[in-house]
Amino acid sequence: MSTLANHLSFKNMKKNPSVNLEPIMAKKNGPEFVQTEDLSFIRRGEVGDWKNHMTPEMASCFDAWTEENIRGTELSFD
Repeated sequence: MSTLANHLSFKNMKKNPSVNLEPIMAKKNGPEFVQTEDLSFIRRGEVGDWKNHMTPEMASCFDAWTEENIRGTELSFD
């Protein structure tokens, strides 16, 4: 694996405090804040895993927000 591909692997991204928002969470929750696996921003890197974390209602709200906020751009999601 190339150095760049290794750096961008999910395994290594999960270890990166900046990617997992640890500095922001520590500032919000105090310097004693301990990041746990359950709160990691990078989860598993599997397509469709969001369904294990979002209710259908949450997904619907997310879709509506996305549709409203990309209107007028050239972006589209199927």
